[in-house]
Amino acid sequence: MHQKDQKKSIDTNKMDQSRRAVVKGVAGVAPVLLTVANRPAWANFCNHSGQLSGNLSNPQHECGGEGCSPGYFKRHPSMWHHEYPPEAHYDTVFGFGPGGSPFPGMTLYEVITLREGGYDPSLIVFPPGCTSTGCKEAVVSLGFQSVAALQNAATDVSYSYTVDDVILLTRQAFNSGDKTTIENLKDIFDTENNLGCPF
Repeated sequence: MHQKDQKKSIDTNKMDQSRRAVVKGVAGVAPVLLTVANRPAWANFCNHSGQLSGNLSNPQHECGGEGCSPGYFKRHPSMWHHEYPPEAHYDTVFGFGPGGSPFPGMTLYEVITLREGGYDPSLIVFPPGCTSTGCKEAVVSLGFQSVAALQNAATDVSYSYTVDDVILLTRQAFNSGDKTTIENLKDIFDTENNLGCPF
């Protein structure tokens, strides 16, 4: 073999080995990236309407960047998704079993309006260990933020979470009984619910 051709063959082998190492490295990291990534960012459907229609209105599968506040949905109950109307019960929609809901017997609309002019704490079932004023406030705040998050996810808002995400995350946070967990989810929903309303 000519010296030039031999050098080219060696260089090609090095390049192939280098590519294999890069591909192998990426393949090894991919599962980690997928578990760390925000699920809705790579999911095919952003909202309930998208889930039902195959997301034809958003063929690029881009999710997020929009969110309507609890105040918007409180003032515009006609904009609520028909599967989650104002009169639907919070505990039923969010899948809490008997005695498991922080807002037993309350409708979605009652929960989203709890912060207006105070509320009766005896109507709310706070998680065990949630005795401080801060923890109780976090529970109420997550309540109304979760209702707005649900509506954002279910309607034609390009929201960062799906309906199933909102329900599951909310239930997990309340079931944890942990003030920090409840506050963190409340803060996440608060941010996402105030990104800008398209309506």
